[in-house]
Amino acid sequence: MPVTINGTTGAVTPAASFSGSSSGSVTVQAPAVAGTNTVTLPAATGTLIYGTQPSGTIVGTTDTQTLTNKTIDASQLSGTIAAARLPTGSVVKVVNGTYGTQVSTTSTSFVTTSFTTSITPSSASSKILVLFTANGYISPGSTYLWFTVFRGGTNIGNANYGFGELYGNSGDRFGQISGSYLDSPATTSSVSYTVYFRVSGSTGYMNLSTGEFSTMTLIEVTA
Repeated sequence: MPVTINGTTGAVTPAASFSGSSSGSVTVQAPAVAGTNTVTLPAATGTLIYGTQPSGTIVGTTDTQTLTNKTIDASQLSGTIAAARLPTGSVVKVVNGTYGTQVSTTSTSFVTTSFTTSITPSSASSKILVLFTANGYISPGSTYLWFTVFRGGTNIGNANYGFGELYGNSGDRFGQISGSYLDSPATTSSVSYTVYFRVSGSTGYMNLSTGEFSTMTLIEVTA
C-alpha cells in the first residue's frame, strides 16, 4: 500500500522501520485498506505523543495547538489557571476570620469592633462575597443594637441600620446578627472588612460571654 510522507510517495510493504539516534526503532505499518493514505509531519519542532493515553493516541506539534475530541490524563497537567480564564462565578479564594474578644459601645453612631478580615483579590474584576455573624447583647431599656460591615471607610450595609438589630425591652437580649453582601472592590490590593456596631441607648456588646466567637468569611468569585 502506498504512503505519502512530506510529498514523497512510496510503498510500505509490509512496514518501514526507523532507527533511533542511540537505540531503539519506530515501525510505520500501513493499514490493510485500499487507497492512498497521507502522513504529514510538522515543519516546526514538536513531539508526536503515542502510547496508552486515554481514548487512544494524542498527536501534538506545538504548545499552542488545539486538541479536538481528545482527552489528557489529569496526571499530565501542572501549573495554575489564571482567574480571568475561569467561568463566571468560580471561587478563586476563601479567607475566614474569627474574633472572640468582648467589646462594648454606648455610641449612637457606628464605631469599630476591631474585628477585621482582609483579602487580596486576584483580579480587579472579581467580586467579594462577604458573610458575617456577630454575637450581640443589649442591656434592657427599650434600646437597639445594630451591626454592619465597613470596607475601609465605606459602610456596605444600610447607612442607619446596617444588616440588622437586636432589641432590648424589659429584659436582656442576646442574639446573633448575620449578613451577606456581594461587594465589588475593583482592586488587586489588600481589602479589609471590619464589623461595626452602634446602639440607640444603653450599652451594646459583641461577644459578651467568654468563649463566644463572631465570624467573617470572604469569598473571591470571578465576574
